[in-house]
Amino acid sequence: MPNCPVLPWFRDCVDGAMAAEPSGGAVVWNSLSRTDNIPERSSDIDGLWKTVATDRGLDAGPLKCIASDSLGEQVMATLRQNVTRWKIITVLVAATMSSAGFAHAVQATDEESKPTKPGAPKSLLATLPKPGKIVESKKGPFDITNARLDNGVLVHHRFLDGEKGFLMAVITLAGGEIEETKENAGITQAAFLTINAPETSRLTKSNVRSLLVGKKLKIGASANDDAVTIEFRSSVKDFETGLQLLHAMLTDGQLSAATFEAWRAKGLKNFVSYRPHVFWNAHNAADDLLCSSDPRRTAFDDKRLKSVKRHEAHAWYQRMCRQAPMEVSVVGDMKLDVALPLIQRYLGSLPKRPATAAHLKPLRRTEPLKGPVSRVVEYDAATSWEALVIAGLHGFDPHNTSDLRALQLATVLLDRRQLALRDRSKLTPSIRAQFRPNWSFDDASNIMTIARCTPKNGEKLAMAIFRTWDRFAKLGTNKKELDDVKRQVKAGYVQAENDMSYWARTLGCFDLNRRNIQDERDIANQLDAVTPAELLRVFKKYYTPENRYQVITIPKKSAGKKEAKDKDNGKP
Repeated sequence: MPNCPVLPWFRDCVDGAMAAEPSGGAVVWNSLSRTDNIPERSSDIDGLWKTVATDRGLDAGPLKCIASDSLGEQVMATLRQNVTRWKIITVLVAATMSSAGFAHAVQATDEESKPTKPGAPKSLLATLPKPGKIVESKKGPFDITNARLDNGVLVHHRFLDGEKGFLMAVITLAGGEIEETKENAGITQAAFLTINAPETSRLTKSNVRSLLVGKKLKIGASANDDAVTIEFRSSVKDFETGLQLLHAMLTDGQLSAATFEAWRAKGLKNFVSYRPHVFWNAHNAADDLLCSSDPRRTAFDDKRLKSVKRHEAHAWYQRMCRQAPMEVSVVGDMKLDVALPLIQRYLGSLPKRPATAAHLKPLRRTEPLKGPVSRVVEYDAATSWEALVIAGLHGFDPHNTSDLRALQLATVLLDRRQLALRDRSKLTPSIRAQFRPNWSFDDASNIMTIARCTPKNGEKLAMAIFRTWDRFAKLGTNKKELDDVKRQVKAGYVQAENDMSYWARTLGCFDLNRRNIQDERDIANQLDAVTPAELLRVFKKYYTPENRYQVITIPKKSAGKKEAKDKDNGKP
């Protein structure tokens, strides 16, 4: 075990937890180490812990390892240690590989996982970049400052001290999945693995981990419809460190073979795990139906996963980092005069790029769906006889604020009406209406009802859902009920008003989503302006045969035969 290549990683986990010095306990997320060299078996973790505990002069005895193999994705090792004041250190590790994958990762990452040598880099950046300049700055509602840097980067800042000593930043790179084609669909997801497993031509993963030991910092990237979003939370003290890491990755990030292959191996394993699940099949079928099988918006499957090339993904990553319009939000316990100079230095020094994402406008449309449309999908269930119904309407524009608020209220009312299908008709054990505005693609927003049932009740349940909607389109609601729903919806916005995550994520793509900050300030007034008559008018405007759709997902008949056979053999 002392020669195990992942030992430095585990040592970093323990050192990071010790450095956190929790007052009564802490959870340390090692999100920078979640892709290619994490042990999964309890015996592996046990051996690593004993080695590190001995090195650090800790009692190696009271270790409790819990290995969860439900999807082969998680291992939780709880390290209980008698340290100062009997503090409890907890390390929660999100593993990504099976035991076989772990052995492969050990071999693939042997060189980059060696202990840091004396000559290793002492800082994330060799030299500090030259700050960019502010060319425009103004303050708007909620004391939000909007600034434009001379390289085209748009910055939003809001001071919130609800979480003392912490802040959150969201960096949005416009483009990505919306720019993909049938030939390279999925390439954006592969490309931005680079952020989640940081290394550069100058820094190995081990170097990065060593430099971040003890830092209160978490960074991750995700690909969305029309942008890649990079989020990081940090303490105020470690914010500059996070920006330094981000600058290094955006200018010189490398996608290693080990990271790429581990992602592909996990993805292929997940497809096998997901295929028997009704929710996965139902939502994929609904998405495919609503976008007329547009490859940019349909499910990422195993065929696409196998076709993505690492060198092409890396080139895609470099293009977006250098050229994509960038929007940045900084929200939390840091004043503007402290945050903005740091943003100028580390993001204002990036290559110049377009100030807006106007080039995406022609890509924001898909082939319109003309209803009413219905699709029955059979899936390869294991022995389950569960079915799922998705029924709804599509096609409204979330930028039409008055319609948006009316439909938002209508969704809550529909949710209440549909409970009768669960409580009285017994057609479904669970049913829920969802309001889904889409800011990326024109006319892609929808309201959908999702309900579970037995396969024989699928068609019956879909018809019952639309009968409920038909009655609502005919009778609407009254003022008393509508006022009650308004209070419910407003309460959610009041709760989010001072929420750091809500504002960081909202402002991080505000310009990209073509939204108006004035609308955020006027939400309560906009909701109050909706009368029962106005709500009914807007609902009937969109609840037309052309906008209606339904998807019924049922197990294949072979699944039923398999289940019957299992019962005959005495299996549960």
